[in-house]
Amino acid sequence: MHDRAVRLTGAVTSAVAIAIESTILLNIAVRITQVRPHVEKSVQR
Repeated sequence: MHDRAVRLTGAVTSAVAIAIESTILLNIAVRITQVRPHVEKSVQR
């Protein structure tokens, strides 16, 4: 029974880690799309 609880905790921890990682990656992607038009405008000047 204890092994099962440990496995479940590990699975939940890795699921949370994956969720946090994908959230961070999404935030980075959104920031890049927001910054890119500004960078392109400044390069064209």
